[in-house]
This record gives sequence, structure tokens and C-alpha cells, in this order.
Amino acid sequence: MSDRPTRIREELQRASDAADEDREIREQLRSIDEGLMELVDGDKTTDEPPHPDRLAELEEKLAGLSERADGETSRHVRTAATLLDEYREERAERESGESGGSSGS
Repeated sequence: MSDRPTRIREELQRASDAADEDREIREQLRSIDEGLMELVDGDKTTDEPPHPDRLAELEEKLAGLSERADGETSRHVRTAATLLDEYREERAERESGESGGSSGS
């Protein structure tokens, strides 16, 4: 399994640390982190996989946040967004590989 989710969470934590006194940005970063945990670990209230649009929602939130954040916070948010995009691509490839098995016998 990819270590990208761990790296994304580390960047989110660094961004939160850098945002120091900006409570709104820190809260949004925490929300994004919780959404990522849900994606990686699954929703604890149901056995259903997370909604496929959830990654897109997290990417949109990060994009908006990177525009509003400054300096080091913005840099960490952009890095997290890049890692999230790579994770999305990796996950799509893995899922298409699982569903694209041979059907003839």
C-alpha cells in the first residue's frame, strides 16, 4: 500500500503548524485530514467504500486553501495537493486493474 496518505497527512500537519494563529485555516486543514482518514481507513459507520467524489472534494478544498494561505502554509498545502493528486491517480490505476481482470476461460 502507498505511503502517500501518510505523507499527505504530514504535509497537512506542517501546514497547520505554519498557520499558527489562523484558526480558520487550521480548522479547514483538520477537516481535510479527517476526510483523508475516512478515505484511507474507510467510513467507520458503514462497510460501504467512500463516495468516489470524495477525493475530488478534498482536492478542491486544498486548491481553495492554497489560494488563501500565505508563505510556508501555502507551500505545504500545495505539496499536500500534489501528493493527493498522485494518490488519486494511483488509486484509480489500482481499482481499474482490479476490475479489468480477464473474463475469458
